[in-house]
Amino acid sequence: MPAGRGMGGLAIPIIINQVLPIAVLVIAGMLLNKLFPLDIRTMTKLLFYIFFPAICFILAYESNVTAATVLDVLLFLVIFYAALLLIVELYVRVRRLRFTVAGAVRNSVMLDNNGNYGIPLNQLVFMQDAFALSVQMIVMMTQTFLLNTFGLYNVSGRMKWSRLVKTMAAYPSLYCMATGFVLNASNTAIPGALLTPIQYMAQGFLAFALLTLGVQLGQIKWSLGNRDIAVSIVLKLCAAPLLGLIILLLLGMEGILAQALLLTCTVPASLAGVLLAVEFGSEPDFTAQTAFLSTLFSVVSVSFWIYVIQHIW
Repeated sequence: MPAGRGMGGLAIPIIINQVLPIAVLVIAGMLLNKLFPLDIRTMTKLLFYIFFPAICFILAYESNVTAATVLDVLLFLVIFYAALLLIVELYVRVRRLRFTVAGAVRNSVMLDNNGNYGIPLNQLVFMQDAFALSVQMIVMMTQTFLLNTFGLYNVSGRMKWSRLVKTMAAYPSLYCMATGFVLNASNTAIPGALLTPIQYMAQGFLAFALLTLGVQLGQIKWSLGNRDIAVSIVLKLCAAPLLGLIILLLLGMEGILAQALLLTCTVPASLAGVLLAVEFGSEPDFTAQTAFLSTLFSVVSVSFWIYVIQHIW
């Protein structure tokens, strides 16, 4: 990992390589929404049933991680997510938030953008290091599982468990990921005529998802003074990385493994969480604002945490 780069030197590449491309596509989506009557629900249907399953399959099928790395990462993630959820639940209960808002806060803090933000960030910081990228992939796949279970529960609106399980089962992402892992483990080659269109769909996920976020932001009523949005952003960008650092030190993890894991704790709120909120009509304005603002503020927070990573390990 490169050493000696200050926070200022890190902020500029993060703006250029992470935030600016995201902002361009989000703004394009907002402009499209002004010019044409776009149906946000149709766009989210395409994402959840076409683009997202494709990228889940490709990531699982092309992953190259060892069992030892998986166990180390999962040990950290189980402790980290449990501790972070405890903090979020304390806030939700103290504030006595209604179910939908409480779910939006949980998803905004617990679900993160470790895919289209975290992977390029990992490559930027670790200079394409294969081991660091494998850690990032495991975290992203874990997040995909959380999105389709924990995240879905939080937007379900007190849906009965039987119906909730049926709803979870209706989404193809987990099946696609499982299929990808099986084919990967069995070294099964997929014919190019089938693999190529799946890769095309996976490559289109990020652009279409960001355009969808822009359309959603163009349709919402902004509430910049919302305390719960502000607290969600602080928990996501400040409390989560600090908690991750404490857990890593207590577990005695170090080296690139610890650096890569801490980096995954610094990324902003999940774009897929916004799409899920839109799909179910569960506080989409709250979730969209949190994701967008946390991405903007992450320029400063991520630069700081990368500086910390460089000087601890």
